[in-house]
Amino acid sequence: MRLINTQSLNLEEFVGSAIPEYAILSHTWGDEEVTFQEWQDGSSVIDKKAGYKKILAACEQARADDLGYLWVDTNCIDKNSSAELSEAINSMFAWYADSHRCYVYLADFVWNMGSSEFLNIEQLCQCRWFKRGWTLQELLAPETLLFFDMYWREFGNRGDGRFRFQLSEITGIKTMYLEYRPWIAQASVSERMSWVAHRETTREEDIAYCLLGIFGINMSLIYGEGRRAFLRLQEEIIRVSNDQTIFCWTYPTEDLVDEDWDSVLAPHPRVFSTSGKYVSNPEHSTGYSLTNNGLEITLPAVRLDQHYFIALLAANMKEDRVAIVLERNGNLERRTARERLRHIPPQIHQDARNQMQQSGQALRDMGVGYLPLKRNDFRSSNDEVIDGVYVIDRTSQSGTYFIVEGVRGSYKSTLTISLNSKRSMEEILGTLRTWLSTTSLLYIHPPKGYLDVIDPNEYDRFILAGVSP
Repeated sequence: MRLINTQSLNLEEFVGSAIPEYAILSHTWGDEEVTFQEWQDGSSVIDKKAGYKKILAACEQARADDLGYLWVDTNCIDKNSSAELSEAINSMFAWYADSHRCYVYLADFVWNMGSSEFLNIEQLCQCRWFKRGWTLQELLAPETLLFFDMYWREFGNRGDGRFRFQLSEITGIKTMYLEYRPWIAQASVSERMSWVAHRETTREEDIAYCLLGIFGINMSLIYGEGRRAFLRLQEEIIRVSNDQTIFCWTYPTEDLVDEDWDSVLAPHPRVFSTSGKYVSNPEHSTGYSLTNNGLEITLPAVRLDQHYFIALLAANMKEDRVAIVLERNGNLERRTARERLRHIPPQIHQDARNQMQQSGQALRDMGVGYLPLKRNDFRSSNDEVIDGVYVIDRTSQSGTYFIVEGVRGSYKSTLTISLNSKRSMEEILGTLRTWLSTTSLLYIHPPKGYLDVIDPNEYDRFILAGVSP
């Protein structure tokens, strides 16, 4: 590890237990940063650079804290050496964690000392530091984290409960993870991914590399591989973890959908922007592995038709289990670009298990899938939400059928659909569509494409009419 002597300003190298106590600088890069070569050459040109003055101020602060050494990512790494750069990036989380003090320098923030408020939180959240990928680990790793404005006036300490709460409000990271570093490992994969979802890096690959320490991963750096870097990161996480929240992602907006991406793994951290709510469910977790054929995993699955399955993950949002829809493509299953996560309430997936044990075989033999009905999907003619649409499956001596029942106040309409091997799932769903569109008694008007993908929320309900083997 290469450190700046805060008295002589010389660079000195240390290894292992010989590394002294040191301060470390956290900042965002500007146009006038000082490189390792420039610092070594001692050129007078660097005296005029803003980056040089920033390092001098950090050294002065370190001396005031009785620390003889400082580490800065601009001039303490020889970036012309790919081996040294790779080692530094893989070690960086540990270097920040082992620092005696970490100074966060916000060049675009001015603390209004005369204000009656603690600080201007609206102005603070606009700082570049909260939007960059690399500064995420710099927020989480250090034991002591001190914040300074552009004039090097200290205005915040992460150890202060009130300020820690404000940091949580800005970053979306729970205060428990800001307070005690070891708890970070308890956060689900999807929650940790959500922390970087709204952050950016200059180089595309760095959005993956900046997460190495947060997931305790080491991997080689390959600049030029583009988004393959984030895919490799997920593959490395899979090798050491069975946390299935890694599959709990969805495109935040329609314009971000990548039609060509069919992997169950995510294309970019931004698709985890709403995934902080998912937690791993180790009780239902199954092992999985990466093979030449792809990701091999065993999951409880419900057949939707000959091509689609809904697979239950070992992940929860509150009490609901999370599921994803997969499409059969040859011998593989793929996740289509526009598919959203599904939430299945505990009583539903419990009913599915009971159904499979009691009368599921007849339904499975007929390849019956599921009916995605959601209370708010069905409204009366005056836009009043109806009381409910329910599906009740029955098996009798005369055959297997299910009943669809719509209720609005004291009015009720019932549709009975018999199931037999000659009726395809498309025919069955067509019957349901027709019934819903012509049920004048209830004035039901289902939204356009209501049987298509719906965004997840806690009111989603999945009525399982058949379970695959």
